[in-house]
Amino acid sequence: MASLGRSNGCWRVQIMCPDRKRRSIYLPKKLQKRLAENCVAWIERLAAAACSGEAIDPEAAAWLASVNESLHSNLVKCGLARSREATETKTVSVTSLIDGYVKSRLTVKEGTRKRWATVKAHLVEFFCPEKRIDEFTLLDADNFAEFLMATGVAENTKRRYLGIAKQFFTSAVRGKLIEENPFRDQKVSINGNQEKNRFFLSRELADRILETCPDAEWRLIFALMRFGGLRCPSEVQALKWSDVNWERDRFLIHSIKTEHIDGKQTRWCPLFPELRSHFEACFDAAEDGEQFVISKRHCMTHRGLTAQYRQILHHAAVPEYPKLFQNLRSTRQTELAEKFSLHVVTAWIGNSRDVALKHYLQVTDEHFEQAAKSERVVAEATELAQKAAQHSQAS
Repeated sequence: MASLGRSNGCWRVQIMCPDRKRRSIYLPKKLQKRLAENCVAWIERLAAAACSGEAIDPEAAAWLASVNESLHSNLVKCGLARSREATETKTVSVTSLIDGYVKSRLTVKEGTRKRWATVKAHLVEFFCPEKRIDEFTLLDADNFAEFLMATGVAENTKRRYLGIAKQFFTSAVRGKLIEENPFRDQKVSINGNQEKNRFFLSRELADRILETCPDAEWRLIFALMRFGGLRCPSEVQALKWSDVNWERDRFLIHSIKTEHIDGKQTRWCPLFPELRSHFEACFDAAEDGEQFVISKRHCMTHRGLTAQYRQILHHAAVPEYPKLFQNLRSTRQTELAEKFSLHVVTAWIGNSRDVALKHYLQVTDEHFEQAAKSERVVAEATELAQKAAQHSQAS
């Protein structure tokens, strides 16, 4: 059994090696404890295989391929691995590669793991589950891209899936299990031309939707997205009553999407007039000791909330528009940007200036109407001034 301890600010793993000596393996600096504990489990599997003379199982081989050069060198010195230059086995299957990669990533969110599982399912469906990763070719990657399009996924979804597949095989290249990435030539960047997916939800439509919402909680969910610009469901469901500062007219948002970025774990948002009445209605209806603002639908998935929202749109006679939840954030940020400085708006909405300009801010019909109206006002004022000047000269 291996033991984990600290030495000179680093995590140190002590384990019995094949030469029957207990040796120390130092892990990378600034490694979190749970990641260090995960490394201990993998090292124990390597030690068990080395002491028994058996081959390393595919999952452990995939993990070994993903570690950095320093840790790999320490494992080689202890007799738990062979040098990467001397590694001859390239028999890792695509299933084993992905499983080992996923198990070695402990800090990723559940949504990311679900997307990885989806891509794995597509790879296994198109290729043989035991297909060796060194047998993949550039043509295989092209054929897989065509297969994704045949399944009916959107272009950007296809690119995301290809990017994840490329990510899997990049770890194999770094571990010198394969020489080149078969997905290297695939287009994985998201297509930035998303104007067709933009939609501005006017106040009139918002009022119709609010009237159709089945209860006060759904009205607050919609208002938080449309008038607060919150991400749904992550930020909406994480909101607690202790986060609402009634006296200072603001509430604290816990941003799960950006919590890994220093200083981006939370942000404050004003308690806009469009929000206060819905907050108060849910607060009055909340049971004693209730922690979360959204209680009935606190555990609903994105798919479940989307299905209910589609029903609300249908009953409100509002046509279904693209990107149902994101366009509510986009609409609100566009409105706020007309009244406040952009650095203030991005602090409230929780994105950057570049992201706001590229993906959120919209040009609406009202902008054109206001521009045309202002031009007419200027022209009429100029004409009046000219007439007044002419009248003065005549007098």
